[in-house]
Amino acid sequence: MIYSHNTTRWKTGDIVIHDSDAKTEYMLMLVVGYDKDGKCVTRYCSKNYHGSNEETFWHNRIEVLHDPKKFGIEVKQ
Repeated sequence: MIYSHNTTRWKTGDIVIHDSDAKTEYMLMLVVGYDKDGKCVTRYCSKNYHGSNEETFWHNRIEVLHDPKKFGIEVKQ
């Protein structure tokens, strides 16, 4: 964990950025829901992140998902 723990419970459709990702617009993630273990399910907004696409989902604790504005990244929805 690099930054202080996030405490926001994100809503479906929110845009977040992972604690250890580069703080660029390219690394933004879309919240798609929560899994049965309470982890936040996301996918990268960029369709070409390391070969990912809209079918690649990531399961993260909310503590590591931050508001992009914290890093000066303006979200365009």
